[in-house]
Amino acid sequence: PSAHANAMGVLQPGLGAGGPRRVLFSADGNHYAYVGRNGADYAIMLDGKEVHRGQYTGISWLAFNGSRLFTQAVTQQGAAQRIIVSGEAGPLGTLGSVFTTPDAAHYAYNGQNIDVQAAKWAVVDGKQVQYFGDILGFMPNGSLFSRATANGDTVVLANGKPISQVSSI
Repeated sequence: PSAHANAMGVLQPGLGAGGPRRVLFSADGNHYAYVGRNGADYAIMLDGKEVHRGQYTGISWLAFNGSRLFTQAVTQQGAAQRIIVSGEAGPLGTLGSVFTTPDAAHYAYNGQNIDVQAAKWAVVDGKQVQYFGDILGFMPNGSLFSRATANGDTVVLANGKPISQVSSI
């Protein structure tokens, strides 16, 4: 099986929680990935090389977009999850959908801390940034499309800058 981003750029997982014992191939067949387990450690393998190792309670999914491998790992800290992109681990938290550009050059997702404050944040191209709104996807020109609520109105943002204000979206 392989995975791809749908028309809105939402990454569609290619391998579910019950299947990390199988090998996942990229759409072009040039890359492969799988997850191995050694004691409490899970090892994520990409093209025959270990790219990430960690103590998780499970791996939710693996997905390719182009040659980039996306993985969601679950930790022992309640609902905490982590997105791992080609071996680079993102922050722990409660996570939203992963959005990518069609060429996988850019990706973004929202997250939230699992502590009492439950502060929201975002990850854009591997960097955790301040929350700027709910990510909706990428526009054809590569701009990150999101929305935020202010004074009862919804503000539509492109790359974090307001482009329109509407009553709902």
